Amino acid sequence: MFFNKLPKELRDKIYLFALPIEEWSIGDVDSSNELDFAGGIGDLTGFYFPLSSLAMLRVNKQMRQEALPLAYRRTVFHLDDMDDLIRLLIAVGDIGRDNIESLELAWQSRTDFECQWDEDPVASEHSLTLPAFHVGKCVKLLKQCKRLRFLRLYFERDLVQHMSPNVYESDPGICELRSIHGIERVEIWDLGYEPLKKCGFVEW
Repeated sequence: MFFNKLPKELRDKIYLFALPIEEWSIGDVDSSNELDFAGGIGDLTGFYFPLSSLAMLRVNKQMRQEALPLAYRRTVFHLDDMDDLIRLLIAVGDIGRDNIESLELAWQSRTDFECQWDEDPVASEHSLTLPAFHVGKCVKLLKQCKRLRFLRLYFERDLVQHMSPNVYESDPGICELRSIHGIERVEIWDLGYEPLKKCGFVEW
């Protein structure tokens, strides 16, 4: 095949032209194709989930191996919460974590909501607290994303605007999050997809 005889640098340029720049999002990982997700667990190539639908990655093994890292780099991954992010970063394997460059996620956890609800089902402001469960695992996986350059975090606007400095400065999850190095651009937005700028938490 003529393509395989081209220099690797030239093949990479062709892959970049052919691969779309797109956003991958999922409202609820539980409703995704569970066979794809299950197939991805333990797959160090990071192929079966979630980019296996890209036609280029199905041509042959060599093309998949060469193009898959570039596909991860050209995809913005948008997750509804850190529970979804953890499942994604486990499933994509080493190649996925080594090459993801852009992530967007809401800094919240369904597990936290469920625990709060179990403890006090009549409370009216369950969402107005910073997440506690799974934060350590989430940050640990984020640190394995060696090429991560862009991170957008979504927070509940009322939580950010009414949270005292003592709360977020002492929050273990936020402190762990701030320990991640190498990210070139971090944005803080509210859940209504508007950037949060003029508040002490964002400036800090």
